Amino acid sequence: LVFQGVQTWSVSPEWRRRRAAVASLVRLAEGSTEIFKAHLPNALNFLETALADASPRVQYEAVQAVGQFSLLFPDSSSQIGGRFLPLLTRGLKTETMCQRVRGHCAAAMVNMTNPETCDVETLEPHLNALLEALLCTLKGAPVQVQSPSLVLLGLVAQVSEEAFVPYYSAFMPGVKSILTAAAGEGMEELRGKAM
Repeated sequence: LVFQGVQTWSVSPEWRRRRAAVASLVRLAEGSTEIFKAHLPNALNFLETALADASPRVQYEAVQAVGQFSLLFPDSSSQIGGRFLPLLTRGLKTETMCQRVRGHCAAAMVNMTNPETCDVETLEPHLNALLEALLCTLKGAPVQVQSPSLVLLGLVAQVSEEAFVPYYSAFMPGVKSILTAAAGEGMEELRGKAM
């Protein structure tokens, strides 16, 4: 019955209802993780559609849901990662996307690349595209995108281990420039993450 309501609101012309549908799906998963596992494939289909929504607010909520599902269903991390890492990487790289959504793409991927649930086999097929997107964000994205991107970079390097070594030299100048350029007030967090 609740899933029917989520499906009805997900096709509403009003963005508030579409966003509420995504939020409701996450609350259902949080409240009954074991029961929800049977519905996970349909939920992932739904989230993939929501990520392409015209409203940045619906996109933001969908990105939030993907990150939350990564935490709620660690046994399905390779399935979730394989499906959503390319989509979130594309969002992170898209400069015309809402900056809050871009930054949230990086934050959701932080959950997906947790070394406790993510392995190099899950990450490696997406490594080149993800590192290319991170390189772009560190060169000129706003602070709200750079900050979670730095955390994501650290986790990607940790998970990918030896596969990251060839990329190290490409990232160090950008990270060093953040350390020197982010000298103003309110930039403490960004400098700390770069360090």
